[in-house]
Amino acid sequence: ETTIMNSTETGDSAHEAPLGLSPLKENIETDVVIIGGGIAGLSIAYALSRRGRRCVVVERDLIGSSGPARLERAHLAEALDGRYFRLEHVYGTENAALVARSHSAAIQTIRDTIRDEQIECDFQILDGYLSLHPSDKIKTIRQEFEATRRAGLPTELVSHAPGIRLRERISLRFPSQAQFNPRRYALGLSRAVLRYGGQIYTGTCATDVDTSGATTTGGRITANHIVVATSSPLDTVRIHVKQLAYRSYVIGLLVDKGRIPPALWWDTGDQHSVWSTTPYHYARIEPFDDAHDMLICGGEDHRIVNPANDEGSSHEDHFNHLEAWAYDHFPMAGKVVHRSSHLRMEPIDSLGYIGRNPGDSNLYIATGDAGTGLTYAAIAGLLIPDLITGKRNPWEDLYNPSRTPVQVLGEFLAESRDTSYGYRDLRVTDEAAEHALSNDEGAVIRIHGRRIAVYRDRHGELHAHLASCPHVGCGLHWNAWERSFECPCHAGAMQTRENRRVDARLPHSNRRRRDTHII
Repeated sequence: ETTIMNSTETGDSAHEAPLGLSPLKENIETDVVIIGGGIAGLSIAYALSRRGRRCVVVERDLIGSSGPARLERAHLAEALDGRYFRLEHVYGTENAALVARSHSAAIQTIRDTIRDEQIECDFQILDGYLSLHPSDKIKTIRQEFEATRRAGLPTELVSHAPGIRLRERISLRFPSQAQFNPRRYALGLSRAVLRYGGQIYTGTCATDVDTSGATTTGGRITANHIVVATSSPLDTVRIHVKQLAYRSYVIGLLVDKGRIPPALWWDTGDQHSVWSTTPYHYARIEPFDDAHDMLICGGEDHRIVNPANDEGSSHEDHFNHLEAWAYDHFPMAGKVVHRSSHLRMEPIDSLGYIGRNPGDSNLYIATGDAGTGLTYAAIAGLLIPDLITGKRNPWEDLYNPSRTPVQVLGEFLAESRDTSYGYRDLRVTDEAAEHALSNDEGAVIRIHGRRIAVYRDRHGELHAHLASCPHVGCGLHWNAWERSFECPCHAGAMQTRENRRVDARLPHSNRRRRDTHII
């Protein structure tokens, strides 16, 4: 019998296991060092290697090891979570069109790379459909249609979206979107980087960075250019307060093979949510076994920064709401066979931060996925190599990490105040609480004026460490569902025993660094 796999479980792709290469064991010199071996980092290395630049990629885990177990596909889309008509309001019609062109170019670049490097990654062209959330009005769909057409996208209003049951008979169709297997793509991309002369070191954690290179657990890398292609950037304050930490939820439901046609579906989001970034739902289809496909439904996003604004919902509540949405819109769906949640960073203006780190000329960052992380990863692979090689790129100002648009300044200030909660004392309980902890339970307590994260493991042994993240010292809090300590400032999760990271957003140790920080 198929069982539910929670996000704490691990597993390899059904087709290909993650790739482990040798760790770095010496000091080396190169032209460009890239921190992070995800699709963003590999895309940058691939483009630079093809231009003859010497590149070194360091990855703390394995290539292709990120992402929830069992899920085989991810979407590539020109549709934006933040909507094109809102983007026009902030940046104008011409810049909204630039955003559209950058996303189109990203999808085409991935398609070209798959062809050129003969990467088997189940790439598939399909249509996407944006429909109304019950709390929204038809005006939203019409506004987005007009804005996308002004941006040059060949969208159209349709009265029927295949495969999904909708209350309102109007949707916005985005033709020629795509989905693929990102793990297999990353593996193919890494092999291409190696073929073009690049170097990749796995099991190697960057612990510090400066304008002359990066220090890792295996040696010093001296470089002319440094790229940090991780979920959370170098800058301790200026970028963090312009990004919002969110948790998002995903479920997978069995459906009969071929019952639902392949497509991408999104709704416009809950207009009654307390969050500034409106949480929405999405769905897609991927293969499961010989008799079934798996319907992937996601959403129910919420901020993790301020406990006072958590809407009183538990993880289980969010999963239950997601299941209800799935069965309402896809009544043919069957048993839930997958559950997972993940943390992500959302820029306040819904555009990724890709380019030079604020205040630096040879340090570059790629962060802020805004719900379309793989598309932004490909954009980073086009933009940052141009910056390094001195080639003019029309998207440079658009994705400049130093930007703070006047139109969202009020929201920027409000979110900055909200983020500051992460630097204060969150959910601190009495010292006596450590004695009341059950096995496999944690809490943040105060001992002699210091915030301490304590965890009693499955064998009853108590573990304790400082309750501050190793990135910029934000106060951790205990997440009972994930069984981990979370950082509310930049969406990082810590293991329960050694205060070491669960995901790739956090650095190697629990030592705070003053100026620059590696995730």
